[in-house]
Amino acid sequence: MNIVIDDFGMGLYKKSERLVVKKKGKLIQEIPFFDVEAIFFMTNGAVLSTDVIKECMEQGIQIHFLDYKQQPIASIYSPMLHATVKTRREQILSVKDYRSVEMTKKILRAKITNQHRLLKYYLKSRKGQEEYQIILDYANHVIAHLEELEQTTGNSIIDVRDKFFSIEARSAKKYWDGVQKILEKRIAFPGREHRGTNDPVNMMFNYGYAILGGYVQSAILRAGLEPFAGILHTDRPGKSSLQYDLIEIFRQPVVDKVVISLLSKGFTPKIEDNLLNLETRNKLKDKIINRLESKEPYNGKKYRIKTIIQIQAREVASFFRENTPFNTFIGSW
Repeated sequence: MNIVIDDFGMGLYKKSERLVVKKKGKLIQEIPFFDVEAIFFMTNGAVLSTDVIKECMEQGIQIHFLDYKQQPIASIYSPMLHATVKTRREQILSVKDYRSVEMTKKILRAKITNQHRLLKYYLKSRKGQEEYQIILDYANHVIAHLEELEQTTGNSIIDVRDKFFSIEARSAKKYWDGVQKILEKRIAFPGREHRGTNDPVNMMFNYGYAILGGYVQSAILRAGLEPFAGILHTDRPGKSSLQYDLIEIFRQPVVDKVVISLLSKGFTPKIEDNLLNLETRNKLKDKIINRLESKEPYNGKKYRIKTIIQIQAREVASFFRENTPFNTFIGSW
């Protein structure tokens, strides 16, 4: 279980072997520490006791802090979760050889395929409608970028990073045009906007990505990878670049599917003080976590998506260390 603290006045305390959640002194819930996987603080004015921090570190529970734009600020985790030397060394060295190109191709191949499949998924209920062909055209434009991706080669990511970003951006443009068309009869959506947006739909996507990013970050640390050493996304102070790489595999199957489904069924996000209000955040948070708990096929078996994220991170670590082949997750639609 992941605990999300996203309202002013909430606090976490330790009582025997249980994590106690309170809001302004009122008991909200008690959870055994052994049931807690990670904790996410997504608000100001919350309380975290040192007893909770100590217990979390002893049990390998990570604590993540995000700002009001859902951007990561800091993480607390046990030093026992640090990578093996070989994993980190090979991860950093891979930027200068073919492994960085191969891994980036795998990530973008999964992202483009998941974008295409999600657009096709929402076509099922639109047969015979005027927007059907328009959305289908967007989906076909998205998947067409795979050919250009496969033809892009280089000795290292340094040679082809700009090319990969160009392919990703052009695919994303068609994808978000398709999403806009899917939603246009339900709610106004201006297209994808990132940080600082005042659009409630984009706020929903950003909030969902923040929750997903926490799961990805936890998986990266548990796999012994260096979160600040990205492959496609370059290293920047305070930026978990590898998280930005690996989250691309899971955006559509986890967050986009949830947000689009909610809005398509008539849900209207509400804004207070230029932020999603508590009701909207709670609704979205519950749906995202339920989606992460749902099972999907991967490598011939069915796993919870949160488990697939962890498996994927471990496979990436093995790829860096031992050049072990791996597949990237493609959502089933």
